[in-house]
Amino acid sequence: MGEFKLSKWLIGTGILVAACWSLSFSQVVCGASETNRDAPEAVFKQANTAYQKGDFQEAIQLYQQLIDAGYVGGNLFYNLGNAYHKLGMKGKAILYYERAKRLIPGDADLRANLNYALNGVQEGASDWKHDLLKFATEIAVVDQWAVLGSAWFFGLVFLVIIELLKPSVLRSLFEGNLRKWWLGMIICNALIFVIILSLGLLTYWDQSREYAVAVKADAVRFEPSEKATLYYQLAEGSRVQILERKGEWVMIKRVDGKRGWVVADCLEMI
Repeated sequence: MGEFKLSKWLIGTGILVAACWSLSFSQVVCGASETNRDAPEAVFKQANTAYQKGDFQEAIQLYQQLIDAGYVGGNLFYNLGNAYHKLGMKGKAILYYERAKRLIPGDADLRANLNYALNGVQEGASDWKHDLLKFATEIAVVDQWAVLGSAWFFGLVFLVIIELLKPSVLRSLFEGNLRKWWLGMIICNALIFVIILSLGLLTYWDQSREYAVAVKADAVRFEPSEKATLYYQLAEGSRVQILERKGEWVMIKRVDGKRGWVVADCLEMI
């Protein structure tokens, strides 16, 4: 009797969790659909046409018009980065490539153009910890991890419920080695779910930190003062992490770990 009550409680809990996840996901999908319906596709096409004609300044103005209106998208940022790159504005190009990478991290053309734009940018040599973090956080975006984790969670709950209930129709299937295989599937799926959850949380944590791109070159100093000793020159297009703010100055950390103070107006947030 106690086992039956426990099973009912587990089923009810599983259904409640599934309903909550489904409601949240449907709201995201509906919101995205509404955004797509309202998207000014005509302006985007006009900007693409201007780009194809070589009028990169006009294309930039039209792409920026969409962004100012609140529209974001990987392709929008990618095209804007291309337009800036055509005008030789390396810092702006890298900035929008990096913004696009947060939305479409697996795009091969984006990665190729970003790597090309980074040629000649003196950022310093990154260590293995930085490279490993970037590899792990650029596999997928947070929304993709959330959808994958939800699907895996539902599958895990289903396996656990079947294991706990063991209805009479399936009871004979759990005799012998099949029960061990079933428990093994549950353990493996639980481990995979933990990995998915960990990667999703790691990606969210990394993207919640402040990163910026130098849209123009400037001097990095040991202290937040024009009179402070010069540390090194921050190259246009350098990607840095913001650690601290003090007035018009910010402390940055380059990919090679070098820290210093620079005037904030030479940076734009990713």
